[in-house]
Amino acid sequence: MSGYTDQVILECSRTSSAEGRTNNNKNPAEYTNDLGDGVVLEIGDEIELHSAYVSELGAQAGSIEIKDRVTGDIFFAYHSYYEKAVPDIKIPTGFEWEIGGITRTEIRVNDKETFMVVSPYKTTNGEFTMALPRRYAYEDIATNRNWDFFATTETPWTNNLGNVKNTLKEQTLVGVDQHPSQFCPDDYEIVFRNGYLPPSPLIKKGQIKNNNQRFTIFRADNVYFNASAATFFGTNGSMSGLTALSTFPDIGSQQDATAKRDPACMFRWTQVKDLIKLTAKEGFNTPEDVAFDLTQQLNERTNFENKQFMLGSSASGTLQKVTYTSKTETPCYKTYNCGTPDKMNATMWDDFRNASSGVTATQVDNAYKYLSCYQHIGIKRPDIHIEGRNINTSGGYVIPAGYDIPQNSQLLPLGLAWSEHNISIFDKYLDVQAKYNELFDGQIVNGSNCSGTFNRFFHFNILDDHIHRPLNSLGYDLYDNGAWSGGIVNASQATFPLFFDFNPATKNLKAGDVLHTTKTGPSDYQELAHGWARKIEDPLNPGSYVIGIQFSQLGNFVPNYLYSLAGGHTHIAAPGNAGRRWGHDYHFTAYGNPCIGLWNGFSNKIGISNGSDSDAIYHHSSVSGASQENLSKWLSEIYLGADQPLISYDEDGNRFNISQLHVSEVEGNTGEAGRLGGGASIAEEVNPTSNASCYKINKKLLKNNWSPDVAPYTLTLAAGGTVPAIEQFSQNLTPWSPYDMMGGIFIEEFCVPEFQWNTNLMGVMGYRYNQFNHSPYNASNRQTRIIDNQQVSKVEFPTTNAKINEGDLRSFNMNLWNNPVYNINLPASHTIYGGYHNILPAIDVVGISSTMITAQELPTKSIRPYYTIRSDIIGKDNYIGEAAGLPAQNQTIASKPIIGLVDKVNGYGDYYTEQSGQLTFTNTQKRVITSIKTSIHDPDGTYANCGLTSSVIYKINKQKNVDLTPLNTLLQSKAKKDKETALQAEGYIPPQKYSFD
Repeated sequence: MSGYTDQVILECSRTSSAEGRTNNNKNPAEYTNDLGDGVVLEIGDEIELHSAYVSELGAQAGSIEIKDRVTGDIFFAYHSYYEKAVPDIKIPTGFEWEIGGITRTEIRVNDKETFMVVSPYKTTNGEFTMALPRRYAYEDIATNRNWDFFATTETPWTNNLGNVKNTLKEQTLVGVDQHPSQFCPDDYEIVFRNGYLPPSPLIKKGQIKNNNQRFTIFRADNVYFNASAATFFGTNGSMSGLTALSTFPDIGSQQDATAKRDPACMFRWTQVKDLIKLTAKEGFNTPEDVAFDLTQQLNERTNFENKQFMLGSSASGTLQKVTYTSKTETPCYKTYNCGTPDKMNATMWDDFRNASSGVTATQVDNAYKYLSCYQHIGIKRPDIHIEGRNINTSGGYVIPAGYDIPQNSQLLPLGLAWSEHNISIFDKYLDVQAKYNELFDGQIVNGSNCSGTFNRFFHFNILDDHIHRPLNSLGYDLYDNGAWSGGIVNASQATFPLFFDFNPATKNLKAGDVLHTTKTGPSDYQELAHGWARKIEDPLNPGSYVIGIQFSQLGNFVPNYLYSLAGGHTHIAAPGNAGRRWGHDYHFTAYGNPCIGLWNGFSNKIGISNGSDSDAIYHHSSVSGASQENLSKWLSEIYLGADQPLISYDEDGNRFNISQLHVSEVEGNTGEAGRLGGGASIAEEVNPTSNASCYKINKKLLKNNWSPDVAPYTLTLAAGGTVPAIEQFSQNLTPWSPYDMMGGIFIEEFCVPEFQWNTNLMGVMGYRYNQFNHSPYNASNRQTRIIDNQQVSKVEFPTTNAKINEGDLRSFNMNLWNNPVYNINLPASHTIYGGYHNILPAIDVVGISSTMITAQELPTKSIRPYYTIRSDIIGKDNYIGEAAGLPAQNQTIASKPIIGLVDKVNGYGDYYTEQSGQLTFTNTQKRVITSIKTSIHDPDGTYANCGLTSSVIYKINKQKNVDLTPLNTLLQSKAKKDKETALQAEGYIPPQKYSFD
């Protein structure tokens, strides 16, 4: 029987849905439409998607799709926390006590956001730093003379700005007596004061190089800003009651008690790691919008915080709260407490070191103020500091007395019991050393060259405990030359590096895989567990075994410098003597562990500038004799981090870039720019482009801040003849090296697991997991300067620096009058004709840009290429999709029946459309539908991120079984009666009459 198809079109628009009419916009991807009296669905009716219009703002070519999808995966981020306690307006920090450390935050991975951990660093650019160790930072005088002093490290120590005795010497020994440098040549240098010749001792010093190296910032876990806080909150081990140091049971004299007062051993510092959240807007965004939004978040500043103190007298009625400055911070640019002249001076130093029983309460209070200057320090090699302090306490380990190791021994037993656990304690510490070839290059032991591949090192005292000073100390920071040390400070008090065998081929050998030997050897390079540990029978306990080291790659004997031969000490840990200390030395003088402190830039208590026309004093009023306060005390913070971090999108390369993770050097103004001379004439010119970013070669000191590390600042040569006044280059800086930053931030990690990376925000932007996650032993370290994008992808903790172009090099060529001549020969210094001063050109290269961390791939426009339309208009789900691994809620959603797909090819005018149905469903049960629930989903079954105006049109095909040609139907009937009836109807057979007789 024939019939026809009756088509019913059902328009289901979200705008006219129950949710749309009631402004229920909680989930725009799901809505319900009322069908009034309903639609009857007969068995056999066919249902299909006629067309669909998915509302998506920005649905067009070139947009990036950002999905708000919580995956259910968890990532643990380790980052800094610190808390302040006991508010006190009378002290510059505003609080009496700060505690901190590292905490763990649980992060639930969401595709639209990423968390990053960053660490600030300060460069040794000659500004706002003080090298450690030091006793104090300036001479306690009220004039500007501190600008003139040269901080000699030679005796006598008059006016040396608190420097300690530095034992840095040029190597003069040769052959087997030659010992490695006590200080790494990459970290330290010997300099002479401008205008003086060697060998005058007063103009020579050993110092940490001021060559723009990056020092990662660490914060003390516990610091008190006065004695009352220490007394109230302190416990044993947290520096409560400094006077207790004089009663330490292992200290034999007051001088040794004094020597124990060393900030390097008293503090526990942890690396500052800030957790930053970056979030992109859901839906479709242009790459430029994504970059702009993320940059805004990196630079979102806090409200201004006023810094105040009380000034005046309550008795006279003049007491008032004064706002002397304000500060604001961003996630990448924050303030850090630093050293100040009122706390880091000779008086405070003496009070800190006073371990006598007669110490006063004021002196104890001063001691805590002094210590607070060490709250933040910079460390050049953070991982060596961290892993080193994980292997031992500040006292290190001791080779027991009686081990009796004579000269020319091939092995050195260390006294630590042989076990897999004990060997493993040192693995990370020794592994991170391999990242720093400069710690090994050029070092000679027993006439052999050291190597970062085949050697490692521990710190060793070169004297046994009974003659080493201070007593029971691994190393020393060379502060004193008191009677306890024989009246001198010398190299024997600080540790030396002891280099020994490391075999990469045996790194996987366990404690039970190697053979043992005795202390007399022989050495065997193939029998080193974990690549370094030799199993040696305990010299005092036969049948037991201890960890030892050997020197087969370095002359095959214990180096002579471990024996004080001149003093008659020919054995290590001889019977009747004391043991020998070794391990990781906590002191600032330890090999490979240079550290700096932060300084507020003032030259003395009243903050006098290099001239005599200004100082940092706040006056209660403009009346002479009114109350006043020295601001150098209160300006106790400096900014560190990145002041203008940038995420950008390059339309030409179609790549995202991260840049400006550092604070650029600027041309700047001198400290007295604009000062008038005689009459109304300007004696000190103002630089009209002072805020221009630049990098500097042969950096000129502008005298607008003061650092003890680069004094003296009096370097001007008077004008004469054809030559104007010239500012000499300071010998405290490094010539012909670029100075391009004050500090910056390292990217420590992005908190996204590898298997989720490509669908997360950073992956969608085109960055790849391996750009920020390297094997630390195959990556460049924190000192690496970025030259190009290929190099930055190999840096373990990326940052940025100024981009130095090859075309800049010709501008380095300058004449005596500091004007460029653009020659193609190598640039060099000049000497005034007939004179003797070496004049280096001061080169400021402006118009610079930052190096970039460029995404490895193009951004992913969409990782979800289609939508699924789910509806209760059909009762059976014939679409099979992946739901395993999804959260339970998503698995439930994913089980709803799918009626059609909408691909993301046809995006235009804020809609993705599908104009024809791909699937047809047959109704198998008669039913009446009075409403239709529609939902729009991503391929994983989760609700799609769509707008409020989506619409889906359904089509129902109802088959009507009506005979449209009844005569033809009768003619074709096989039944005879039907045929006759048909013929009669056509007039062919006359009607028959029947009768029954």
